[in-house]
Amino acid sequence: MAIVEPSLAGVDRSRRFLNDEIHTVEVLAKALPDSCTIFHSMEWVNLKDTKAHFGEIDLCIVSPSGITVTIEQKNGGLKTSAVGDLYKEYSTGKRSFPSEQLTRTRNALKALWKRARKRHDLKIVPLIYLPDHILNAAATAVDETLVIDATRKDQLSKKVSHLLKLNSCQPDKEQKARVLQFFRSQFTIMPSVAALFSRKEQFYTKKQSELTEFINALSFDPAHLLIEGGAGSGKTQIAVELFQKALNDEKKPLLLCYNRPLAKDLEVVAKNTIGVITNVDRFVDEYMKTRAIYDLAEESSGDVFGKLKYLAQTETVEKDWQFDVLIIDEAQDFTEENFQFALHFLTPNSDIIVLKDNQQNVYSNGFDFKPTVSLRLDK
Repeated sequence: MAIVEPSLAGVDRSRRFLNDEIHTVEVLAKALPDSCTIFHSMEWVNLKDTKAHFGEIDLCIVSPSGITVTIEQKNGGLKTSAVGDLYKEYSTGKRSFPSEQLTRTRNALKALWKRARKRHDLKIVPLIYLPDHILNAAATAVDETLVIDATRKDQLSKKVSHLLKLNSCQPDKEQKARVLQFFRSQFTIMPSVAALFSRKEQFYTKKQSELTEFINALSFDPAHLLIEGGAGSGKTQIAVELFQKALNDEKKPLLLCYNRPLAKDLEVVAKNTIGVITNVDRFVDEYMKTRAIYDLAEESSGDVFGKLKYLAQTETVEKDWQFDVLIIDEAQDFTEENFQFALHFLTPNSDIIVLKDNQQNVYSNGFDFKPTVSLRLDK
């Protein structure tokens, strides 16, 4: 059985879905020998010029000889473009092309390998896995030899074994060690939001450290940072990492999300710390429940929360409720009212970090925030 990093021990199976990526990891781990290592749920970050380029690696398998197979998995149905390429279209209208994602991943890993000054070449073989989609004749731009679709799901392990050359290539312990050390050192350990969704406890993935070092190296006053990026660019993971950095710097951070389920899933990060991760309405309720008499069941949520936020801002905030760092995730859905309410709980000269995706601004017209520094994340 192959080695899996991070371990799948403790995965909450009640929140799994058919043919998900964890299932794929389990299938491959069972079929491949213990001389292989499977990395999963990874993200890379490659800083080039003034931009941070992001990408995801669903699965990455390293063979005994150091050959690496990267798998891009797309669940559900896909469409075919006018030029014959496959793409996944999401409800937001965004399109994701698995072949392009694999190319970006390969180029980024090659660049990071070169930057790490590794000897020898990094051999990367791409594979697209479509457990729910049947490839058709219209997909003329797709190399069928590097695709496993729904009709060949049972051949996935055999295909990966072939691409890893398990039966034809002699083991190379030194090269394998270089490759494993590359993945383990170039990617830092941090909580994965996707994993938090399925476990409700800390689960770790590998994340490249350059972006964190880049953000931490920024020096500006006031410390007001705007981070913009599209879906999947890693904004929420960055928010979590900045929250943890504030704790390490002995500051008291407040991380506010618009989405209640997301905030609840992230609460594990703040457990047993002085920081708080929550959504605005819950924060209002926690703060005001000992300061006012109200019944959420008797009034509409919008009216009562609006009144409570107004009342809260008329009072001086006790020290126990003051924060040194404010981090707002999903800021595209925040209102000016919510922003002013959050500012009321900050200490003088506090840090403010705002993370947003303007393409998903569906609930609000935003708020007035003037950053000292702006950072754009490109996937």
